[in-house]
Amino acid sequence: MKKHVFLTAFTALLLSLCIMVPTVAFATDESTDNVVPTSPTQSTVPTSPTTTATETTTAPISTEPLTTPPITIYGDANSDGNVTMADVILVQKHIAHQLTLTQEQQTFCNVDNAGDITMKDAVLIQQYIAFIISELPYNAEKEALIPHKIELNNSAICLQPGENYVLRASVTPSTAIYTLQWSSSAPAVADVDDNGNITAISAGEAIITVSTDNGINSRCTVTVRKAPTSVTLNEANITLDKNQTFQLTATVPEDCYKGEIIYQSSNEAIASVDKNGLITGQGDGTVAITATTYNGKTASCNVTVFIGSIQLNRSTLTLGTSESYGLLTTISNTSSTNVTWLSSDENVATVSPADGKGIVVSKGVGTAIITAVLPNGNIDSCTVTVKKAPSSVSLNAAKMDLIIGNYYDLKMSVPNDCYAWYYYFTSSNENIVSVDKYTGKVIAKNIGTATVTVFTYNGASATCKINVLSMELSDVAFSQLGNGPKKYRNWFYGYYASEVPWCAVFVSWCADNTPISVDVLIPHTDGAGCFAREGVANGLGKWYEGGNTPRVGDIITFCWNELGSYPGEDKYYSDHVGIVISVTDKQIITIEGNASADINNNSNDNTTVMRRVYNIDDNRINGFYRPNYTASLLYY
Repeated sequence: MKKHVFLTAFTALLLSLCIMVPTVAFATDESTDNVVPTSPTQSTVPTSPTTTATETTTAPISTEPLTTPPITIYGDANSDGNVTMADVILVQKHIAHQLTLTQEQQTFCNVDNAGDITMKDAVLIQQYIAFIISELPYNAEKEALIPHKIELNNSAICLQPGENYVLRASVTPSTAIYTLQWSSSAPAVADVDDNGNITAISAGEAIITVSTDNGINSRCTVTVRKAPTSVTLNEANITLDKNQTFQLTATVPEDCYKGEIIYQSSNEAIASVDKNGLITGQGDGTVAITATTYNGKTASCNVTVFIGSIQLNRSTLTLGTSESYGLLTTISNTSSTNVTWLSSDENVATVSPADGKGIVVSKGVGTAIITAVLPNGNIDSCTVTVKKAPSSVSLNAAKMDLIIGNYYDLKMSVPNDCYAWYYYFTSSNENIVSVDKYTGKVIAKNIGTATVTVFTYNGASATCKINVLSMELSDVAFSQLGNGPKKYRNWFYGYYASEVPWCAVFVSWCADNTPISVDVLIPHTDGAGCFAREGVANGLGKWYEGGNTPRVGDIITFCWNELGSYPGEDKYYSDHVGIVISVTDKQIITIEGNASADINNNSNDNTTVMRRVYNIDDNRINGFYRPNYTASLLYY
């Protein structure tokens, strides 16, 4: 009988089962094609060659018949007296036709009693090795009565001294017949009776073990701690919005058993709390959430809930295309300032948050609703209407005359199908005319001319030319200081008229350069006394004798004879005339044409407009003519 020794590898079938198979040596009997494990007695040993001087001979190989030890254990394919993974490998190779088991081997490896060797037999042998089934050959009815697994309802618990707890064991299969044995590793800490009832005795740790008759077991770790001496919460005071939540957490000292914590709210309509301490804001107000341990220790958290509201600074808004506007919010009764911005039509207008505002950008002609939403769901909205950007713009006045100190409200307008939310005003000379950048209110400040311009956001513009006049003669007179007589004489006579005194002509010119017509309040004259004489006669003003206190803007007359008048002449007759520009309790300051000296009395040049000063009781003063000044605003 010739024997061959060979090594085999796993087949694809064995690899699919993910089983690591060691290399095993087998011998094949060519006469029977049966495979038996090799043994020392089955090894072939060659004889040593014999050499002579003339020939060399080799002893023939001799083998004894192979004898296989009888198999007495089911699943023991290699007859080594143990059931191991080596036996599983032989069975799998037999199934994969890599070798053939002997009839005896097949008999003891047919552990499912189904006749043929199949993968079920290989699996059953592995389950036996893994203690999943209790014996081979497999007997389903018998296995159904044997416990294979035991589980407890808890693997670790914490109790306080004197507390009880029931461990419940679940055995697989459910048809198994068994008796449970309970034991404690430290009965002085926690003891257990035959029914799994645990009694905590003192602080410490114990292992409770439950086992079946066949040695299947399971364990539970029992930690025994003392009852809580106090309880604390993770927050003592919190603020919530409606529908906002907060997780309240209770803790006890480390050496104490926490046990069940009961959470309660003093008013569920304001804030509710579930069994796990999760608080939810419900309504406006303040409540106390109390946590209570099983032995009566308590701790509280004050919860203030705000309903929260939001209001936008505008309910409607009109923009031109490609224009932007920052909607402002007023948020009250809420701890959250997070606002979500929404647009009903982003083809008309978009909105995005920036610096606490909702920046609206107009995109196309139409209407969109911009909505601001708080986390609690409260909202406010603004209706945005978008029109075309203006291609032109106009003002309610193109030019006007204003008296110093007076104002006028310039208004901008655009075509009906256009709009500009943002526009601004500028003045070419703020010293003459000031203008409010955003309202268009102009104020006349000094005599002169300035141009006010309005610009829209897209560059369209319009202008208004403003000529500023003075209501007071004093303002006009003051502006003429240093001028000679030529322009006044030419204005009055139409030529220079160098031989004529020009003090009255100067006053007439000043009056003509105010909104007051010289033909209405101040006579058009070249006589010093004619202003009062004609003005009083026509009811245009009043006369005040010397010795009275004048006002700024009065026309003052003088009699150089220092008598206050001339005998034989009417009371208005005078030698000289000027305009009062300042009055104190002691002095009068005037501006005069054809004056002989200025305020400092250091010039005798009578060819210029000068300031002069008089004591209030100067006997050269004849009197004062006071026109009935009326404010006037002229524009065209």
